[in-house]
Amino acid sequence: MNIEKFLSNKEPDFKNRFLQDIWNYSDEQIEHTHDFIQLLFPLDEESNAVSNGIYLDSNEAIFSLKANKLAKENIVKSSKWFLLFLARNSH
Repeated sequence: MNIEKFLSNKEPDFKNRFLQDIWNYSDEQIEHTHDFIQLLFPLDEESNAVSNGIYLDSNEAIFSLKANKLAKENIVKSSKWFLLFLARNSH
């Protein structure tokens, strides 16, 4: 899976979901599905909490993502989407 293409909504993730598909999740789906957070907000190191093994594994990947205007806009959109979810839910 190419994280930059995923964040540009041009390629699906490892479960064949596009970014737009995740944005369309119901609150219940967001609450019970946890394998998308690190895709929306990728880390630069592996996480013990996530088994998909997807992360920004090189400086080149980080610089490429930083240079991609659409991917950066979608990360901001994802953060607003997730903050709205948190505001609607008391947990």
